[in-house]
Amino acid sequence: PQNYAWYQCRWHMASDKVYEQSKIMGIQNLWSALKSQKEILNNPALAEMLNTKVDKSVANVLLQWHD
Repeated sequence: PQNYAWYQCRWHMASDKVYEQSKIMGIQNLWSALKSQKEILNNPALAEMLNTKVDKSVANVLLQWHD
C-alpha cells in the first residue's frame, strides 16, 4: 500500500511506451502470445518470447523495470 502510486505510475508509463511503439498490434500480439504460452518461463525466456512474438517495447517493460 505504501508504494501503490509508484507502482501504478510505472505501469501507466510502461503501457504508454508500448502503445506508442507498437500501437494496437502490439497489444493484440501480447494477448495472443500469452494465451498460447503453455509452459512456465523464467525471466530471460519470457523476455525473449515477448521480444520475438510481441514487440521489443513489451520485452523492455520486463528488462528495464528498475531503470
